[in-house]
Amino acid sequence: MRDRGISDAGVATVSSETIEDMLLKCTDDLWPDVHGQLIAHRMRFFSGRTPKDPATVVAEAVKRLDEEWKTLDRRLRIVPGKQVLSALNLELQRNVQVSVTPPQLIRLIAPAEIGPDLEVILGELDQFATR
Repeated sequence: MRDRGISDAGVATVSSETIEDMLLKCTDDLWPDVHGQLIAHRMRFFSGRTPKDPATVVAEAVKRLDEEWKTLDRRLRIVPGKQVLSALNLELQRNVQVSVTPPQLIRLIAPAEIGPDLEVILGELDQFATR
């Protein structure tokens, strides 16, 4: 891979642009599943709750998903995380001969990168675990 390198500590490195490209590929592969799930959930949600024609409900769902799919940041909010991490690991192993694990990722997340909702959930889990 063109930007693969070795850090001063002897660890393989990959540019953030390459990781983003890999994530785009991994999430593109999930498009049909995410698309189908979103439409199915919207159809169930609006069934009997709206006078809208089912075709209108589907069109709105597709338009909404198209907006969410435009940027990687927004896309990562709606794709199944486990599947993306698994696919990313396959890409990393294939192209860079490294892999990442959830504990490695957790250790590297800065507190400022955790959303407030997740921070509340993690705090509650920590309280529950210390009882």
